[in-house]
Amino acid sequence: MPDYNMGRATGEVAITYDGRGLRQAQADMAATGAEAAALDVAMGRVNRSFDDNREKSVASAEAIVKARGEVEELRKAYQRQQTEYEQGQQRVNEAMDRARFRYSSVMAWTSAPAFAGS
Repeated sequence: MPDYNMGRATGEVAITYDGRGLRQAQADMAATGAEAAALDVAMGRVNRSFDDNREKSVASAEAIVKARGEVEELRKAYQRQQTEYEQGQQRVNEAMDRARFRYSSVMAWTSAPAFAGS
């Protein structure tokens, strides 16, 4: 490549600057900061709401587990009582059968010809 020497230049350079864009950017950044602060407050409320809901969900789940245990105990108690009832009913039926047999035996004995003729 060739090497050219153009000499020396002197003079003034005038730069004009319009700062409207910078001022607008600064205003936008300040507004963004305010919006970010408001968003932070709102997110804090959302997080507290999530925490409250989580705690309530845990409490509800614990209550469901407890209630399920209580229902299971009731089911077992019902089965025991049902079994006892059925056993009692069986004993009553057997007693009624014995009583009917005795009554029919007594009736047959008292209506027998040997007894009737006495």
